[in-house]
Amino acid sequence: GEPPPEIGRLEAADTVALMEWLKANTAETDIVASGMGLSALIRLHAGRGVVCHPHYESARLRERCFWVEKLYGHRTTEEFHDIILQNVTPNTSGRRVFVAMEVQGCNSVDEMGRSSSDIIELDEPQRIKQPKTCQLLYLMAAGVRKPRGFAPRHLSRWYAVLEVLPSPRARATPLQFRPQARCDIARYLWEEVSDNEKAQAIFQALPIGDSKMLDVPCQCAASNFWPPEHLPKVHQRALAARTGWASAAFGCCEQGSELMKCIPSLARRLQEVGDLISAEGYHRHGTALAPSDPKPHGFLGFALLHAGRYLSALESFQRAATLEAAKPTTTTLCGEALAWGGLGDFGRAASAMRRVEAMDPSEACLRMNPGLASSADESLPAGYALFRNAWEAYDGGPQGWGEFMRSPAVAEYSQRSFSGSKLLFLGDARRHLPLVLQSLKVLRKAHGCDWPAEFWMESYEVHPITQGQRAELEALQAELRLVPSPYGAWRHAFWEWRGNLTLRWGQRAGAEVRLQKYALKTLVVMLSTCEVCLFLDADNMPLKPPQQLLKALPAGGGALAWPDLWDLPSTAELWRSLPEPVGPHQKAQESGQLLVRKARREVLEALALASLLAVRLDVFLEAIYAREGSGLVCGYGDKDAFHLAFRLLGAPFQMAAPFPAVATTSAGEYVGMLQLHGPSRKPVFLHGAWAKEALPQLLQTKGALQRCDFLSEADVRNLSCVALLSGGSARVPMERVRCRSLSLPGLKHISGALTN
Repeated sequence: GEPPPEIGRLEAADTVALMEWLKANTAETDIVASGMGLSALIRLHAGRGVVCHPHYESARLRERCFWVEKLYGHRTTEEFHDIILQNVTPNTSGRRVFVAMEVQGCNSVDEMGRSSSDIIELDEPQRIKQPKTCQLLYLMAAGVRKPRGFAPRHLSRWYAVLEVLPSPRARATPLQFRPQARCDIARYLWEEVSDNEKAQAIFQALPIGDSKMLDVPCQCAASNFWPPEHLPKVHQRALAARTGWASAAFGCCEQGSELMKCIPSLARRLQEVGDLISAEGYHRHGTALAPSDPKPHGFLGFALLHAGRYLSALESFQRAATLEAAKPTTTTLCGEALAWGGLGDFGRAASAMRRVEAMDPSEACLRMNPGLASSADESLPAGYALFRNAWEAYDGGPQGWGEFMRSPAVAEYSQRSFSGSKLLFLGDARRHLPLVLQSLKVLRKAHGCDWPAEFWMESYEVHPITQGQRAELEALQAELRLVPSPYGAWRHAFWEWRGNLTLRWGQRAGAEVRLQKYALKTLVVMLSTCEVCLFLDADNMPLKPPQQLLKALPAGGGALAWPDLWDLPSTAELWRSLPEPVGPHQKAQESGQLLVRKARREVLEALALASLLAVRLDVFLEAIYAREGSGLVCGYGDKDAFHLAFRLLGAPFQMAAPFPAVATTSAGEYVGMLQLHGPSRKPVFLHGAWAKEALPQLLQTKGALQRCDFLSEADVRNLSCVALLSGGSARVPMERVRCRSLSLPGLKHISGALTN
């Protein structure tokens, strides 16, 4: 059959290169043995002698063609060598003879699905079980097989040229290949002869992700064997270069009968490695190719859900449902329910789930998403809708935040009153809730803290929570609260900007999704009804009763924060604009804990401004977190939003200690930050960001944890951490610390609370 257009285009480029090579490296008297189609091209465009052409009136010419076509049959290279010298070019003394083979001819089939090699060997069908001659010669040209009887002269993805030597046993020197040619060899091994082991070895030895040395088709093929973190870069380049219409290919998918299978397959793979932007690009092309097929619209809907684009996801599911007409699927209805939940419309989410149950009570969607039905009566936090509109409408640039402070949302919020003390947590049901429950046990049993607690979740993430988990929260005097992601309903430039995180700032794919979650931290503190609010990350264990920290809060209201190891990016635009300049060794805020008293107007305004700085990172990222000439500070997102907002407005804000200590295991493995308080530098929080699930077990095991203190304030100066694709560039200078076993007056009570 006809090759797909993209293959035809690439082969045409290779054909031109082959003709140029023949004209530059062979003489007019030389002979090139090949199949009839390629022979005609060589004679016409390279002007070289050929042995097979369509002058079938000559019996001798017919015989030569018969034997040359054995190139695409099943002969050993020794047998084919004899055929060339004895049957095809027996009287060519003094003239060089070359064999040119084409990959398409080597693997072609007719309309009945029969291989051309089967037809060529009709006279000797027993040979079909042997390897194809053309494949053996290509592998010889590629250096995968030792060249004997033929000397490799030219190789590309679609062609190989070998010079016929006098003896079938004569040895030849292999070609030396550049990376692109090695990639072509690997593609041949993988795509044409299914030798994955050899292909993998070549692919993995290539310069990974080098767009200057490897073309797009090569990188697409090689990415199947490269580490997954390189997939986003490969597909971003492919999607930019091959847009599906003029290029006759889309991204890493070739046009042809398999295109509609390739698109969702690659999109799913990209979703798995966090590249939701490229995944969305593939799915959108799928809907353009098959606008009347509901499946691509459904695939796109689920990709948009993962990206946090809930309104767009809802529209995709509704389009799929329209196309399904009288027979909507439970999968589409389940997608609609999830999208409604993401938008915070829990009544419609529950309604969609009831439709699913009516269609099929055993549907897996009902089992996997119990939280949607049980959240039907949830309402949005007071003031949320006003703020969502204000965040989206903001267009004042990094220095125009005063415009936001005059918005109706801030005006209404700054007049509100708050009461009581609360513990605030944020997370999801699977990863974070178990950790929060452990922290609550410690707070209740070991520290005697009776403050009510709130476990906040992004509304989309409520779907897997069970009644049993709700009951566990209630037993520990904790309430489940829901807040929609402000981005979910936006049709906004943020969605176009998010690609800058990987393309400009070199961040890991999926960073934009994490930022959407981090921004919610500022919303939780702002929107909770508490006057005194202690926010704790899920992996942060309180080591001291929080009620003992109240006297450290600024009089009349304000914020008490704890420092990070890293210095502030003092050269970033908004830090430079502070009324009081940032000192040379001033520490950034470590946002795993924050204590706030919302008792004065400027504190409320600072919390509102912090929400803008965290939510609209498309505007403020560089102005807050960019280090001069060296990328972004580790932990960018919500990290210093509170710190900066309070200082911009002059609201009371203070650090509980000048710098933290470090927690390690007894074996010296880093666990996390040990936050200290007051002149005595007693530990108050253990933020086990690198231990997480292991932290409770470490606290229960005597001698398992160490406290490592810096010897002096000078030893903690000039520490920085730059966020990179592979993680952070930071190195905690352990040679500057003194470690000893972690000892706390209440450690036994903490261990007991975790055990029971």
